[in-house]
Amino acid sequence: MINRMSAGDGYQHNPMASGGYVLLTGATGLLGTYLMRDLLLRGVRLAVVVRSRRILSALDRVEGILQLWERQSGRLLPRPVVFDGDITRPGLGLDTDERRWVARHCRAVIHNAASLNFYARPGDEEPYRSNVTGTQHVLDLCRECGIDELHHVSTAYVAGQRRGRILESELNSDLPPGNDYEASKIEAEQMVRQAGLGSVTVYRPGIIIGDSSTGFTSTFHGFYVPLKLLAVFLDKLSAFSSSREELAGHVRASGERLTSLLDLEGYESKYLVPVDWTAAAMAELFCNPAHHGGTYHLTPREPVLVSDIQRVLEESFLENAKVGTSTGGDVGPLWQQFEKFFVDGMATYRAYFKPDPEFDSTATQSALPQLPCPTVDADMLHTMCRFAIDNRFQDPFRPVPRSRRVLTADVAGLPDEPAWQVGIEATGPGGGDWSVQHDRRGTRTVQEGIAADCRSLLRCAASDLNSLLVGEASIRETLTSGRLEVVGESVDADTLQRLLTGSSNGHEQDSEASAERSLDIHDVIVREVVRRTGCPAQLVTPEAEFVADLGIEPAEVADLIAAVAATWGRNGLDEAAMIAVRTVSDAAAQLATSGE
Repeated sequence: MINRMSAGDGYQHNPMASGGYVLLTGATGLLGTYLMRDLLLRGVRLAVVVRSRRILSALDRVEGILQLWERQSGRLLPRPVVFDGDITRPGLGLDTDERRWVARHCRAVIHNAASLNFYARPGDEEPYRSNVTGTQHVLDLCRECGIDELHHVSTAYVAGQRRGRILESELNSDLPPGNDYEASKIEAEQMVRQAGLGSVTVYRPGIIIGDSSTGFTSTFHGFYVPLKLLAVFLDKLSAFSSSREELAGHVRASGERLTSLLDLEGYESKYLVPVDWTAAAMAELFCNPAHHGGTYHLTPREPVLVSDIQRVLEESFLENAKVGTSTGGDVGPLWQQFEKFFVDGMATYRAYFKPDPEFDSTATQSALPQLPCPTVDADMLHTMCRFAIDNRFQDPFRPVPRSRRVLTADVAGLPDEPAWQVGIEATGPGGGDWSVQHDRRGTRTVQEGIAADCRSLLRCAASDLNSLLVGEASIRETLTSGRLEVVGESVDADTLQRLLTGSSNGHEQDSEASAERSLDIHDVIVREVVRRTGCPAQLVTPEAEFVADLGIEPAEVADLIAAVAATWGRNGLDEAAMIAVRTVSDAAAQLATSGE
């Protein structure tokens, strides 16, 4: 176990009340992506621990998630502090400076990361490595950094094989768990409750499915597995159907075989819960300290019958299936293939469809009377299936390679007695949180995160901050236009200039003159995209794709580029090259090489 570091080691935990950061694990999972969004929108300052993947950094992955939320909402989001880490490693894989940052800035931890593996395989320690060892590492970090408030995401299925009504106050049972996932989550919750922290809040979701309105999901476990298996099989079977009636018969037969292979009778019930409501409920409970210390079943009042799920799966496939040109044929061999294919594919999830007990949610309903769980009905399940099929069961989040922040911190750690003057919160791509000091020696120091003793806070979009840093805009003009907001103690323009750029009046005058220069090609493209689509300018980044990211029809891209060329005074555009333009930077490069 990691020992708590003393103040002499440089660790000074600062609760900071509402101004402190919250460390979130599991930010890139389905629930984590919604929870990260909802907490940021509520003004909660977040630090997230995310694993990098091959050529993608932790920041690349987080940026992909946040930029998708921004495109969907048309609203810029604040950025969390991002740590490249791993809950299965001691200290969550954070180095000494990073853990010092956590000790100084973070007031609470939300432990959401988990493995969803149902059974441990030979040579693979999951789900115990993530769910048990990972939870122990989180508890060790809390002790090391002096964090006394933990919010732990468990599962309603710590009930194991119990039947009847399961109270939120219950955990232990004489019955064994139904699988390794349940066993690992039971052990993790017991560890959390016995850790001796000052405040422990436990959230127990049911089976999380997609968004209640859009069906959006980034993972396709559990509920989606039989749909995916059926889609693969029935796609082949449709070639043997000469009419929709014949195809419908095959679909009904496959549904009957599905329930037979799983030993289901149809009356079994499942507590499916939409991810958007689950995250909203957690955010509401988290942001109200009066609800801390409780245990909450995040489950619907009424479960869904397995027979209803089966019917929706069949109907969803028929909506998308195409009838083949065959005049029929012997489908017997296909059925044999299906049975083996389906049994193998569902082997891990057979226990998933066992009848659920009744999950009491009295505490949740009492705490959130204004936020009832939506009823999961046939229409909602159809929406879930439609999204999965339309997206071919692919994760819709696309990482943003080589992501960068407009400001770079000088060092990861903070001195023992910082004297920061200004905090910066920049939203949108390239944004982040920083603290900036300009001391008497004229040295400017930038640290990641907004320190507790910042007397003033600057708020702006990352694109506006970048314009200020490179001298394309002036402090006075940006303040006057409202694109830069100062919260807390007032700061004069000259002081802000020194803090941001390390220079004073002369540079301010230079930047004002610079701001009056003609727009460059990128600026003209941004202005034209905003005019045509209403998209926030901050989302029109060089890497943004016209079709996929900005929602511009392929046929309109060439017209947009031609309009920009006319504004910029360019001619002689290469039409063949224009066809290959995908991103904003592609368009800028093409325009830059065209004739004047």
